[in-house]
Amino acid sequence: MAIQALVASRIIYLLSVSQLGISLFNYLRRQSNAIANAPILIGGIVTAVALQILFSQWGVMNLLFETSPLTWNQWLICLLPMLPIVPVAIFVNLIDPPQAKAAGNR
Repeated sequence: MAIQALVASRIIYLLSVSQLGISLFNYLRRQSNAIANAPILIGGIVTAVALQILFSQWGVMNLLFETSPLTWNQWLICLLPMLPIVPVAIFVNLIDPPQAKAAGNR
């Protein structure tokens, strides 16, 4: 469960520091015609989630790592550490906004 919680929290943090959130927001407000880096980030997130499900639910992996499959309640508990990450990510973005990082890289 700890590994699942860590990966879920890192995904939320990745979304907060990437341009995907801002790009999606601008796209929905019709201020942009495209969502920047969406296929790469979404593909990476989907892959990470699929591998985590495989890691925790597949019998071979459970035998190899001496673990057991997670129940639905345990999966929900794993998502709880994401909650404190959201305000932390918002605070980090206030101090060092992603737009400033992108502009500094040009």
